[in-house]
Amino acid sequence: VLSSSQYPNYFPQSFDIEYQDETGILVVNYALPAIEHMPKLVEVKFIQSNRSFKESFLTEKAVSSMYDEAIYQIILRTLHELFEADVVDALNSIVINGFVTTIDKTTGNEVTTCILSLQTKKEDFLKINLANVDSKACFKALKGIGSSKLHGMTAIAPILNINREDHRFVDSYDVADSLDYS
Repeated sequence: VLSSSQYPNYFPQSFDIEYQDETGILVVNYALPAIEHMPKLVEVKFIQSNRSFKESFLTEKAVSSMYDEAIYQIILRTLHELFEADVVDALNSIVINGFVTTIDKTTGNEVTTCILSLQTKKEDFLKINLANVDSKACFKALKGIGSSKLHGMTAIAPILNINREDHRFVDSYDVADSLDYS
């Protein structure tokens, strides 16, 4: 479902998922676009007198506002797509953690940060008319956690994280070299 979602080229399109069979919870660690990848160009005008182009860009405040709204909408859309695809009714709830990979302005190094997290039950989410909601208000009403300004990239602790210590996972090993071909 997540692989077939259509997004612009600057969208990372990567995720990790874990389904907890005993609870019916799907945990999704979802990569979100960084603010520096958001489009900023408003218009391009051709100046006839000197045969040049003049570009106009969004203000930093407008880009920040657009970014926050887009992130909330992406989270709600993703939840909608996952719950709608659950035709066998295997999901009781979904935990979605939104991660952004960006450059830390204080160190100049690339960092990956969880900027929001939300857990919602299927029955509660399906009651929402997404066509008429304010995405940030809806996120908050569902008790999602995140900074009031997502564009600030403030790190938060995920509500629930993927269990990487699961006993069902085993280390890989090379089998091909030990096969006898005779």
